Amino acid sequence: MKIEIIKEQKFDENPWYGLYVDGIFIIGSYTLDTIEKKYEKVKNTINFKINTKEILKSEEFGLSLEDNKEKI
Repeated sequence: MKIEIIKEQKFDENPWYGLYVDGIFIIGSYTLDTIEKKYEKVKNTINFKINTKEILKSEEFGLSLEDNKEKI
């Protein structure tokens, strides 16, 4: 796993700091301290996952073609 803090700055603007894990943007802030704290949290998390997704409920509904013929 590669963890990076990247500083970006546009002309005449405050710097923006981004936290990246394996090249994927995790979080950004104008405050370096905030990003450094997140960096340490990621670094110290053994099974860090960038994103998680859990399907809590799912249903699928459909009509057969025979049902649609009666309505046409």
